[in-house]
Amino acid sequence: MAEDFFKYLVSPKTGLSLKEISGQLVTEDKKECFAIQHGVANLLDKDRLGAEERHEIDVFNGMEIQNVSYFRRSLFERIERYINSFLSETLKCRKDYFLIAEFGGGEGHWARFMQEKFPEATVFVCDLSHKTLERAPASLRRVCADITRPIFNKNSISLASFWVSLHHLKKNSRYKALEEVVRFLVEDGILLIFEPNEKFWPRQVMYRSRLSRDVYPDEQEQAVDFSDVATMAESLGLTKIATCFLNPPYNPKFIRKLKKWVFYLFAVEFLYIFDRWIMEPLLGGLLINNQRSFKKYFTLYGLSIYKKKRLVPNE
Repeated sequence: MAEDFFKYLVSPKTGLSLKEISGQLVTEDKKECFAIQHGVANLLDKDRLGAEERHEIDVFNGMEIQNVSYFRRSLFERIERYINSFLSETLKCRKDYFLIAEFGGGEGHWARFMQEKFPEATVFVCDLSHKTLERAPASLRRVCADITRPIFNKNSISLASFWVSLHHLKKNSRYKALEEVVRFLVEDGILLIFEPNEKFWPRQVMYRSRLSRDVYPDEQEQAVDFSDVATMAESLGLTKIATCFLNPPYNPKFIRKLKKWVFYLFAVEFLYIFDRWIMEPLLGGLLINNQRSFKKYFTLYGLSIYKKKRLVPNE
C-alpha cells in the first residue's frame, strides 16, 4: 500500500490533516494516531459513539445478506450518465485531484462502479461498520468513520454520494452529515442522494407489517422526505440541480436471498416495468425537470443532485 494511499483524511477529533507513517495515520503534531486495520483506515472513536451509531454498527455487522448489490448494473449506468453531464470539465480534467467519496457505503457497490467509470479518480468509501468495509474491494480507500464528523480536508471532494445510506440517520444526524459533506466538497462539486422515498405509501404499510422482517434488517428503518432534504441542503449553500422519483431495477440475486422472494421479485419487477413503460412517458423520467410532482407517491426511491455554489469574490 502506498504511503499516500489515505491522503486527504483528517482527524475526526480536531480536523487536523493525517499522514500515513509506518502503517498508521498520524497528525503533524504527532498527538493523534489512528490505526489502519486490514486495509481499512479506522477513524472511529468508539468512546464518543451514541446509541444511534452503536445500533447501526450492530445492524450492519450482523447482516446476513452479503456481497451482493441491491440493484442491477443498468441503474448505476443510467445515473452515472446523468451525473457525468453535470460534472464540470475542470473537475474531470484534474486527474491528480479528482476525488469521489461514498458516505455510508458499506461494501461499496456504488463506489466500485464509479471507480470503474472514472479510473483516474481517487475513490473512497466510508462507513461505521469496519466488518462491512472489509468486504469492499481493497482498491477503494476504505474508511471506518462516523459520517457526521470530519473525515476529509476542506474543499477536497469532487463528487460525494449518499447511496441508500442517509435514511439510516435520524433527522439531526442527517443535517450534520450534510453539513460535513458541504465542507468537504470543492466549488462546483456534486452531491448525489439516492434514497428510499417516504411518500411511497405502501412502504409505510410495510414498515408496520410482519413483512418488514423479511425486507428490512433494521427495525428502526425509515425512509427520506426529499422536501426536508432539499431544505437542509439549500440552507447549507447547495444548489439543487434535479430531484426525481423512480422504481429501480432490483438485482434478482439479492431478491432471491429474501424470505418469500417470489412475491417480492414479482412486486419490484412490476413496479419497475410500470415506471419505465407507463409512468415515465406520462409523468416524466429520470432527471426530467418537468417530472410531475405526484409521481413520488408511486415510486420506491428518490434521486436528488446538488451542486456546491461557486464562491463569488467579496460576497
